[in-house]
Amino acid sequence: MDNNRFTELVNLYLLDRISDREGAELAAMLELPDYQSQFERRLHEQMQNREFDLETPPAAVHDRIQAFLDRETKTSPASVHRVHFLRRPFWRIAAVALVAVAGIFVYQRTKTPVLLSQAQRFKNNLQPGRHQATMTLADGSRVATTDSLATLKTNGEVHIVTGKGETYSLVLSDGTKVWLNSSSSLSCPVAFSGGQRRIKFSGEGYFEVQHDSKNPFSVELPDGTLVKDLGTRFNIHAYSDEKAVRTTVLEGAVVVEARGHELSLVPGEQAEYSETLVKRGKVNLPSIVAWKEEKFVLEATPIAEIMKEVERWYGAEIQYQDNMQNDTTEFFGTLTRDVPVSELLKTLEATGHVHFIIEGNRITVMK
Repeated sequence: MDNNRFTELVNLYLLDRISDREGAELAAMLELPDYQSQFERRLHEQMQNREFDLETPPAAVHDRIQAFLDRETKTSPASVHRVHFLRRPFWRIAAVALVAVAGIFVYQRTKTPVLLSQAQRFKNNLQPGRHQATMTLADGSRVATTDSLATLKTNGEVHIVTGKGETYSLVLSDGTKVWLNSSSSLSCPVAFSGGQRRIKFSGEGYFEVQHDSKNPFSVELPDGTLVKDLGTRFNIHAYSDEKAVRTTVLEGAVVVEARGHELSLVPGEQAEYSETLVKRGKVNLPSIVAWKEEKFVLEATPIAEIMKEVERWYGAEIQYQDNMQNDTTEFFGTLTRDVPVSELLKTLEATGHVHFIIEGNRITVMK
């Protein structure tokens, strides 16, 4: 029995975030008496404490999946079992009962409080970030942001900063394209002039370098690490509040130099530097650049790492209870970044492993 998967499917079902195929998987599990009894107990718990703010009555979700099973039975009768979610007519009673008790149960009359409903816990929602940045010239004056430094009518250095909830993309004077993730900064000449093209960078950025062997391009990081381009596309993750600096190559090649050590990277490889410089091969490239594609891609990602992204993208302050900052549970999935934070948190809660409260811009993470 896979109890973790069963719990995940039941929670997705209660939230009406379960697909037809996942519903069929749940239905197959419910052919086993143990799963059936767990399922019914879960419904009774929901009726008592309103853990979820149901967007669709459970009977309607049940009917949708049952209709899918019926269609599959007709088209492939040999491969689909004719199953029902419950052995007795329980859903209609449950649906009516849920409406009757909505808003009544906030805490059970026991020593242990029950979680408030999602509607109550997520009422202070946070909106996704925006495409914007701040540009400052060497003399300290601010200028209007531009998508191309070639349009600036000045010389000297320019400093581009994205805050929490901000991303930005621009083209440098040599044609190199740069995407900045939230809480990142880039300093470079308004116009490169001969010799090496060197920029200073912190945070996270994606680079598509305009290759010029006579005028090599390099990125200097705050810890002194140097990323030298050999004609490539690469991602740098170098936040000051994280121990490791990671450079990942998507196309071409780069050389990473840190404290006298040097590594050459080709597509699919990553250099990670904290105390030593190490090379990792066959990394998941879509997850590395998901932020640039306006997505969260979770690939065996622990909750603390997910919440780092939430903090930067939604401008949130994160606090933990129940030692959740050290939780090692790994999450998987792909989610869009252009939705309010509650949509992401609801999906994470569907696993049954973690819960959240939003208060102002503070998100509390707990069991």
